[in-house]
Amino acid sequence: MNGRLSRASTGRAPLLVIATICLLAAWVAPPALAGSPVTGGAITLLTDPPQSEALFVGGVAPFFVAPATLHLTGDAWRFTFPIAGGSLSATSGAGRVRSRGGLVFWGRETMSSWTELSFTKPVVTTGAHAVLSGVYGPQGTRHVLATLDMSHVAVSRSHSGGHDWVRVGNVPARMSTWLRNQMTSVFPRYQPSADRLGTVTVKARLK
Repeated sequence: MNGRLSRASTGRAPLLVIATICLLAAWVAPPALAGSPVTGGAITLLTDPPQSEALFVGGVAPFFVAPATLHLTGDAWRFTFPIAGGSLSATSGAGRVRSRGGLVFWGRETMSSWTELSFTKPVVTTGAHAVLSGVYGPQGTRHVLATLDMSHVAVSRSHSGGHDWVRVGNVPARMSTWLRNQMTSVFPRYQPSADRLGTVTVKARLK
């Protein structure tokens, strides 16, 4: 009897081992962002006209930290941050994209005294919990600057220069409570009429 039981158990053993390994892998492995590595491109933040007006009226001047750039487009400011790396899904637009440079807000206290808020290394995280974050200068810690509304995101693909490109376009960005509190504390004259910061677009070159 023991021999028959041993042979039956031996036959089932490989299947049990494989099933156990699969279950452990599913339990231990953290959920990963499905996407392709990105090697270039840019993240842009275009401020909404009401936000641009609130900055102007509040005596706050936007600036950039190189290699980022800043341009005035009509009645809005366009920040452009070169992509440093990350990953992005070419189908859903979900992923996490890092960039270089940063943005600075300057405010005049007196004719010879200025104060500033600076944020560097912007990161756009898209998907279920979509945010724009940056490293706050004095503390060196990363904070959420805006939440991103992905409900009507437009994802498109193209091929140029021998590379595949993915564009995640026109994503509304709502100023985070933390950033709003920082802005109104450092710049007392700044009173945003709305929480909407602007729109974020990611144009990424895939590896």
